Amino acid sequence: MPSYKLYYFDGRGRGEATRMLFAVGGCDFEDVRVSPEEWSDMKPKTPLGQIPVLEVDGKQLPQSGAIERYLAGEFGLLGSNSWEAAQIDAVYHTVIELMGTLLQIEFYEKDEEKKKAGLAKYYNGEAPRRMAGLTKLFEMYGGGDAGFFVGDKISLADINFFAMTEYFDAEELKKYPKMEALRSRVAANSRLAAFMKNRSTPQF
Repeated sequence: MPSYKLYYFDGRGRGEATRMLFAVGGCDFEDVRVSPEEWSDMKPKTPLGQIPVLEVDGKQLPQSGAIERYLAGEFGLLGSNSWEAAQIDAVYHTVIELMGTLLQIEFYEKDEEKKKAGLAKYYNGEAPRRMAGLTKLFEMYGGGDAGFFVGDKISLADINFFAMTEYFDAEELKKYPKMEALRSRVAANSRLAAFMKNRSTPQF
């Protein structure tokens, strides 16, 4: 078994889906929480001057998407063949598109009135369009009302969706019953549920 170290800030951000993958995969890793003071010294030693970085037996891998896909493959969470892996990728990137605008508004808009207006525009415009796309992919690839995004087994697609939609308004999610139900099925995974119960990661 390789030795894993994940370097990221003491927050969720681009590191939480990776932590969830380790949990669902049942794999131990060293969760290195980098402080702002430590980051100034560490930054020039990373491949791209940014984190997260996954260290595997001393070898470094940057970019959250690459890290997540690598671990999903290692833990059997990338489908049973290359076609399912491609379907998982399609869902993964659609989730990223769904959340991109929302995260920009939530974390970078400091003016409260502009933030309120931006969120209203997002939830009434872009979100329905993106959620319709995700629902269509679920209907095309998924395992029915008791399944997941691709077939009847949990995968990277589901874990990324779960992690990213922590930032999606819960009342708004109710407008998309198939997506809300899917999120509940992911949350019911025993290993993920234990992770969620015990985590203390600040939300940012």
